[in-house]
This record gives sequence, structure tokens and C-alpha cells, in this order.
Amino acid sequence: MPVLPYAKGVDQRDLLAQIGAGGPASLRLPAVVDSRINAISGFLYRLLGSFDLSYLSEVSLVLLKEALSNASKANAKRIFFRDQGIDIQGPEYERVKDEYTRQVLQHWEDRQAEFAANKEHYIELRFAKDGKRLRFDVINNVELTRQEEERIQARRASFQKHPDINAAFSSIRDDSEGAGLGIFLCLSLLENAGIPAEANFNISSEAGVTTTTIGIPLQVTPPELKSDFYARVLHEIEELPSFPDHIGRILSLCESETASVAAIADAIGTDPGLTAQILKMVNSAGYMSRNRNPGLRDAVKIIGLNVIRNLLMVSGARDAIGRRYRIKQLEQIWEDSNRVSFFARRLASGRGAGVMELVTVAGLLFELGKIVLMSLQPEVVEKLEKIFEKRVRTPGVIEETVLGIAHPEIGARMADEWNFPDALVAAIRYQHRPLSAPPEYSQEVQIIHVAAILQRASVGEADYYCGEPELLESLGMATEEQFRERLSALESAYAAGKNGS
Repeated sequence: MPVLPYAKGVDQRDLLAQIGAGGPASLRLPAVVDSRINAISGFLYRLLGSFDLSYLSEVSLVLLKEALSNASKANAKRIFFRDQGIDIQGPEYERVKDEYTRQVLQHWEDRQAEFAANKEHYIELRFAKDGKRLRFDVINNVELTRQEEERIQARRASFQKHPDINAAFSSIRDDSEGAGLGIFLCLSLLENAGIPAEANFNISSEAGVTTTTIGIPLQVTPPELKSDFYARVLHEIEELPSFPDHIGRILSLCESETASVAAIADAIGTDPGLTAQILKMVNSAGYMSRNRNPGLRDAVKIIGLNVIRNLLMVSGARDAIGRRYRIKQLEQIWEDSNRVSFFARRLASGRGAGVMELVTVAGLLFELGKIVLMSLQPEVVEKLEKIFEKRVRTPGVIEETVLGIAHPEIGARMADEWNFPDALVAAIRYQHRPLSAPPEYSQEVQIIHVAAILQRASVGEADYYCGEPELLESLGMATEEQFRERLSALESAYAAGKNGS
């Protein structure tokens, strides 16, 4: 399998063998890279996994993307200055830099392809085992200006003064040239992963070349999470409200070996909302029956107790959440979850009823943890989403860096607290790290991962390259065109279902 769309002739296995043998391995990239760089995630997972460091693959991807983004913008700036006929090392730097920001950076996604076509500049991505660490070098054939070097040093000094991104929000005002929190992000990610940042992140420039070096020690001791916020989250989970009494009673009846279908149906009948949901489901295309418009008892027989249990878990969780949390985004979170659930069920078609039912429920509950995060730190979470939406593939990486814990982990702990099945807990916990999921739950996790990417793509927050290539391929989306076609079909089917057509 190719490492990247940019380097289709380079196979992952060959590159891994080169690094394992001790020799450096490198990839030559164009002057500017775009979101397709996300496709390197599978290679990073396998490379780090060979050193028992696979849990650092998403962090490493963010670090590499940040370095590659900086190199791309540095190359684009040189091209822009050249086209303007201005010496980038000359006295007009500040004036033309501001023009570059307005004309290029503020329209970056629209102009990437234009600058990528330039043949004068390039980016080289180099991997090597360097003593007791893995070393990633991002090299581009430009030399830093004095102003750029001063900016980098100022960012490092600010990190030493404010060693977390949350504090940096108020300390950094200058976001020109895309500088902003990028270096803070890299240094903070390393520190929170238990990697000494100052020794493992460096930007050097000489002889017409700039090199960003990222080091990943082969022996990493993850830091203990002792932040006040982490403790608050754990306390919040311990204080979760129980399910409504009638939901608990119905669940107990479903687990009982002696309870009759009639008794279960009668108990469900005390909840008008749940009754309506079951009757609507049994009359849907997925439960074709000779008995048109069956009563509640027949509906329970047709649907089966496993599905009833799933409905009860979702109903109980949403009721408990609604009673405890009052956040303005709750309705939108439930709508996003409904969409992920629908997409996941369609993706699971043909993989067995058990898988389909599990991913349906997991989709409905996949953002439980986000609700808790937004209730405890609403301003910080909103800032993180705004600042880093284009920088990271999965928001959980940044949540964990800044707050000490990410929303998939919070959601999984909530599901565990409510005694949800292990497969459901895993689907929530590993939704952003599908390659790390336990093998027995990998199929369900992978479907939720892809369904969530499709949902984010439907609102312009993700694209084909945000997914793991092999997982997308396994679900019939081996190409970007197939991804777009599948998304369009799923969106149409979802809209038709909502409109009752």
C-alpha cells in the first residue's frame, strides 16, 4: 500500500524495512501539501507500533502536519515574494508579508494547488531511528528570514512562560503568517505525551535549507494526569444520574429469564415516547411483517429483546443527560449523533444483525463525552474547535492536550458507569483511534470511525483523507470519488427518512 497519494510508488513495507534496518527513509513531496497528508496516518501507526508506541500515532500525525503546514506556507511565501519582484530578506519584508497574508493565507485552501505546482521548491519528509529515539525531519529548501527566526524564538520563550495552550490563548495576539499557536501546539503535545519538548522539537536553518525535527523517544513514560479539570471530570462521571426508574424496571424485565413478552410490553406501554418509537420502528422497511400495524406486544416480539435493550439504553442515557446538562449545543449534538447512527447502520449492512444493532446504538451515543466537556469548560472547548478545526484530524488529540482527557474517553467511562456492553464502550472509546481498538471490537469501532468522518464531511469539517485508507477501502470507498458518492447517497437516504418519504 502506498504511504501517501504524493508518493504512489513508495510502499509502506519498503519504508518500514528501511527504517528498521537503521537507514533513513525519505519521501519527496511538492512545495505545498494539502489534506491528503492525513493518509500517512496508517504508516505512522505501523511504524510506531513496531516500537510499542502506537498510542502516539495520532499525536505524531498532528506534529508532522503542523511542521508540513509551516513548510508549505514558507515555500508559498517565497514564491509570492518572487512573483512580486521583492527580496524576502530586504527592507520591504513587512509590507509584502502583510499582502501575502491577505492574498494567500486568508484564502489558503483555494490557493494550495497553485503553489504546489511550483517546481523550484519542495518538501522532504525523512524518517530515521536516531539512537534511542525515532526522528522525523521536515525539510524545505528555503532559509528562514531574521523576522521568522525571531518569531520562532518568541514562541518558544512564551511556551516556557505559559506551558499550556489554554494560558496561551490570552498571551499570543499575533496570528499573522499562520504563526499563532502552532509552536505552542507542538511543544504542548510533546510535554503532555511525556516527551521532553525542548529536547525533541527543533527548527534550524542554514545553507538555504530549513529543517523541523521531531523526536519520539523509544522509551516514553506517560505523565500522570493530575489536573484539576481531570479530577472534575472523574467526579462528574461518578455523579452521573441513574436511568429513570421505569427504564431500569424494563431493562430488568428484559434480563429476566421468567418475564413474559406481555409483561415487558405492558411495562414499555407506560412510556408513550418509547412506545411510539417501537411502533414506528416495527412498521419501517427494516422490519417487514405480515401483520400490518401490529400492537405493542407483537411489535416487541418482532423487534426482539436485544433491540429493545438498545433502545432502552439510548433512551435512558439521553434522559439522564437531558436532566443534568443544559447546554445550548445539546440539540445539535443529538442531531449529529442521529446522523452518525444512520450512516453506521447503512455501512454495517451485510455484516450481521448484531453488528448493525451495536453500531446503531454506538452512533446515537458517540458524543456523550462531548456534552460533559462542553458543560464544564464551554469557552475553552469552543475556542479549541475554532482554532484547531483545520489543523487536526480528530479533536480528541487537542482536548487531551489542553484539558487532560478527550471526549471519547469521557463518553466511554460514562457508558461503563451505566454498565453498557463492552463492545459499545469500545466503539465510543476508540472512535478516533480505530487501529488501536481491541481485535474483538475492531469491526464495530471501524464502522463508527468512518460514519463519524462521513458526518463531519457532510458539514464541511472533514474529507476523504481524514479516514484511515484501508478502513475506507474495506467499506467500499477506496477513492475520493467513491467517498463523495457514498456520502451523497447516505445524505439523500437520511433526508428521505426524516421527511417520511
